[in-house]
Amino acid sequence: MSTPVITIKNVSKYYKLYKDPRDRLKEALSPSKKIYHKPFYALDNLSLEVDKGDVLGIVGRNGCGKSTLLKLISGVLQPSKGTINVKQKVTALLELGAGFNPEFSGLENIQFYAKILGLSDRKIEDKLSSIIEFAELGDFIYQPIKTYSSGMKSRLGFAVAIHVDPEILILDEVMAVGDTAFKSKCYREIRRFFESGKTVILVSHSYQNIVSLCNRAVLLSEGKIIKDGEPKDIWAAHKDIMFSGDKSPQPSSTNKPAEKQAEKQAEKQAEKQAKENEPSNQAIEYGIFSESIITTLETGERVHKENLKAREKYSIRVDFEAKQALEEAYFGIQVRTPTGIVISGINESSANEKSGVNIKKGEVYSIRAKLDCQLNNGKYCISCFMISKNKRSVIIDEHTSIEVNSCEKNGGLVRLFSEIKSAPLQTKEHQLAGKQGGAWSEKAHKILHPKNFNKGMAQFLCTELEYDSVLEFGSGLGFLARHISDHKKIETYHCIEPNKIIGHYRIDENPQLFPVNIFDQQHPDQLNRKYDLVCSIEVAEHIPLDQHDYLFDFLTSKAGRWIIFSGARMGQGGHGHIAEREEEDWKQEFLKRNCIFSSELTNKIRNSCDEKNVNHKKNLMIFCVN
Repeated sequence: MSTPVITIKNVSKYYKLYKDPRDRLKEALSPSKKIYHKPFYALDNLSLEVDKGDVLGIVGRNGCGKSTLLKLISGVLQPSKGTINVKQKVTALLELGAGFNPEFSGLENIQFYAKILGLSDRKIEDKLSSIIEFAELGDFIYQPIKTYSSGMKSRLGFAVAIHVDPEILILDEVMAVGDTAFKSKCYREIRRFFESGKTVILVSHSYQNIVSLCNRAVLLSEGKIIKDGEPKDIWAAHKDIMFSGDKSPQPSSTNKPAEKQAEKQAEKQAEKQAKENEPSNQAIEYGIFSESIITTLETGERVHKENLKAREKYSIRVDFEAKQALEEAYFGIQVRTPTGIVISGINESSANEKSGVNIKKGEVYSIRAKLDCQLNNGKYCISCFMISKNKRSVIIDEHTSIEVNSCEKNGGLVRLFSEIKSAPLQTKEHQLAGKQGGAWSEKAHKILHPKNFNKGMAQFLCTELEYDSVLEFGSGLGFLARHISDHKKIETYHCIEPNKIIGHYRIDENPQLFPVNIFDQQHPDQLNRKYDLVCSIEVAEHIPLDQHDYLFDFLTSKAGRWIIFSGARMGQGGHGHIAEREEEDWKQEFLKRNCIFSSELTNKIRNSCDEKNVNHKKNLMIFCVN
């Protein structure tokens, strides 16, 4: 069984809280040792063991004691009670660049900071060029730190810390800094550290970091460990606490039974022995991937990696040169976020059901993959990998950064949704609307507008006039669309709602409703035609007088045979009427546009109207169009 490298036993860390600053002095000088403070426990009687090779995640609410625990392990703080035993060299990334001297140059701070982290002068000299190259600060490396931005300081701090090569690495929400390419490089180094079998303690509020990187996790609440186990289980418990409002959950009494712990230790020992027989994970030892080449799938034209377009298809080519013989090897490729989270991937074994091939030293293989770029705006990384006989990734290379540009403003990383529509919630009355859409059914119209329902007029239009196409301007006659659809066979029935009020309509079947502002003079293509019958009943009075010329031009331009019209007369009044006119005045608008008033048909349609529809019996007019 593995021996713990970190042992924490009954550790408490508390701070003295005073109501008044003077109470601190009173307590210090009190002959009777009177207590004036109230202890605040950041950690309360906490015990924990961390084995070699563990990647331990620590989660919990803000203020639960996570950072305090890390500072105790790293020696920044001392416990108030209990003991902490750390058997290996520790590097803690609690705040990158916190130990820098602002007057020193970046180069001088590398040497200064590396000594703080425990490197000897000899090792600092050996690693200096590598640290400078990793930080990517250029000539700024010779400038005083006080001239650096916070990001530049963090880059330099991370570059030094990652080259210390500690046996225990402590990370407190410091996973990567800088731009996309630099973040990718940082996460690659951190993952390699994880895979090397060293011990890591990680505090994070990221689900992906805890679940994908850790093999074990603990949940803290009010300075106590309340759960210890599998990362997914711990995260689920953490989420329950976050959203339940329970600020003081009790520790689990069945947490980590002895038998389960012994079983886990045995598994770790077996994994350790297996890893000792496996080759190293250093790419240079087995082979190297070339820089990837990206071309459009349609034309084969090479594209810049920072100018990929969303919804386009691309071909990616990467060459691999083997540095030694490899058995039963196959290749794969992934797209990752800059933080290392895999968005999508493919490999030869699963995609092609292909068994591995034996590769000789010096052989070069060309890997090609097709990418259907459903990524949204953002920066990503292409990761190539090779898996050999032992079914373990022996090479992972993430040198290629890409950027996807899209005119669409969608959230998230990838495009999973193809369509979205909205509609107002329907009342029981609105649910009575006709299945053919476009306008309401007669039954619904009777319920919603009992005074305006005019079945007699609808029957007249179905029996007395000949037409194959209808345009209804306004939804006041909404029942007409369904009535004609049910009782008369016609080619087309379109409705226009001039006020852009969609209401409870459907537009996927005949008859169709178009929410159009006709005065924009930008109409759907379906309306670029003439209709045998144009109906505009009790609509014009809702449109300002200064727009009437265009209104009547529009109506007459769409009519091929008939126009049926009504408008409110002067003094008639009514809801929303802003343009009442004399009946003769309404008639003149059509006459001066070369329409012919049909007194015979007008009298017939007025007589057919229901008795309760007084306005229709007085105002309706029918015009013939030349």
